[in-house]
Amino acid sequence: MSDISILHVGDEASAAKLESIHDKPNHHIVTLFYRDGCPPCDAMKPEWKKACEQFRQQYKCKNNDVSERTVIANVDDKGIQYLHKVFHKIEGTPTIMYMSNKNNKHILREYRGKNAKRTSAHLLKWLRSSLNESIFAPKSNMNNMNNMNNMNNMIDKKQMQTGGCWSWFKAASGKSSSSSKTNTNKRRIQMRMSKRRSGKNRNRMSIMTRRRR
Repeated sequence: MSDISILHVGDEASAAKLESIHDKPNHHIVTLFYRDGCPPCDAMKPEWKKACEQFRQQYKCKNNDVSERTVIANVDDKGIQYLHKVFHKIEGTPTIMYMSNKNNKHILREYRGKNAKRTSAHLLKWLRSSLNESIFAPKSNMNNMNNMNNMNNMIDKKQMQTGGCWSWFKAASGKSSSSSKTNTNKRRIQMRMSKRRSGKNRNRMSIMTRRRR
């Protein structure tokens, strides 16, 4: 298990190193050709850097042999003039290329098209698909992904518990209101009974006064 190399090509020595990797059979090379002061290049650089960092954190080379023939190269306008073997006939900058020679067949693929957006998410997806044969995701990263899923499940459960508490609160408030209605009804009945009693007492008093007369 080895880290994926990122090489900056800006002089003759770094260009020779990239070409030595290109000479290896079954190599996997991703190159970003850019020019300092180019507005589209400057706008894309932070997204490209973020995508490369995330890619290195999530994936590793399968073994040391694969690591020696797999590289992500950032080639500026100074380094491009020292390249002879590595394909560098580009129309403009920024240009991202994938190069390989699997089974003695030269593969050259450019990052372009309607879906080739210059965001870290899209660039990360393209890096993963291009270098898929030489990389793998370590178990630790898989565990981190599982932990994230567990955290999401815990959050969902807490939300369910909160909903349960609110349901209980509504039920309790309903009970209190119903009990208050019951008490009110009892008071009304008691008042009616007291009125009836007072009325009977009045009738008795009137009868007694009549008899006395």
